Amino acid sequence: MTPGPSADATRRVRILHLEDSARDVQYVEDLLDDQGVAADITQVARRAPFEAALSAGGFDVVICDYSLPDLDGLSAVRLVRAVSDELPVIIVSGAIDPVAAVTCLREGATDLLLKDRLERLPLAIRRALEERQQRQQLRDAEARVQHSQKLEVVGRLAGGIAHDFNTLLTVITATSELVLNRLAPDDPLVPDLAEIRSAGERGAALVAQLMAFSRQQILRPRVLDPVALVQSLERSMLRLVGAHIHCELALPPAPTRIKVDPGQFEQVLLNLVVNARDAMRQGGTLAVGLREETAPAEHAARFPDGRCVHLWVRDTGVGMTPEVQRRALESALVRPLTP
Repeated sequence: MTPGPSADATRRVRILHLEDSARDVQYVEDLLDDQGVAADITQVARRAPFEAALSAGGFDVVICDYSLPDLDGLSAVRLVRAVSDELPVIIVSGAIDPVAAVTCLREGATDLLLKDRLERLPLAIRRALEERQQRQQLRDAEARVQHSQKLEVVGRLAGGIAHDFNTLLTVITATSELVLNRLAPDDPLVPDLAEIRSAGERGAALVAQLMAFSRQQILRPRVLDPVALVQSLERSMLRLVGAHIHCELALPPAPTRIKVDPGQFEQVLLNLVVNARDAMRQGGTLAVGLREETAPAEHAARFPDGRCVHLWVRDTGVGMTPEVQRRALESALVRPLTP
């Protein structure tokens, strides 16, 4: 089930109060206000509006009286737990049988308070919200570990596939090279075989990326000129996007130096180009550029000299959904070096 939003110190606590006494609701509101708990309280007194409010969601805490005309505290706890495993439920009662109290706690009530001891309510709410936040943080940490483990499995699989695929590429590249050496330079088959050899070499570069992903190959960063590297990929970019898309390069006139694995750089750029092409089925303009600039604050620790090279790709396509935007690689940052 999807829990309601967690509360924090920057906003008001949203409370669903199941109570048929307006005086008791006002007392709770005054008590919370006196103790510095900023709260927005929604009061309901019967089962139907209580279920409707739970279904609508958006609450941080549920406070419910144990005895109501058409609902008791245990039933209220069960209704909450049917909607959310995380929403705190605090039961208040004038008097409650100990067995019933234990049953409510076993069924998922967060806390239980007597109405003549409600001064504990603000503390109970704060503690319930803190525990809920801690559980959420624990789940997030567990999810990250599981994701890391999945990536490790995928990496091993990619490494195995890469080794087998590399063998096939070696045969393709070596055979095309052998045939090329036997042909006259003006033989009509030379361009086709050269393209086969080139495709094999590009495939080998892709295999290297898979092996790097699976941590079976060490990346080899080198000091190089990114402008020259982008220019060397221009022909590949034109071939990838097709004639219906206009390509522009915006490169600085003065060369700079970066330290990067050229295969990774090429893979990042060509992947962005392919994504841009797929977003412009009816044609458009693709622009690729480089510029040296001050490193963003969130990346400052990676650039002791405060400078970086920004690689950007822009297109006139259909754009990305918010979900894709959150996951998209927007730029590649590498540290510039002096020549």
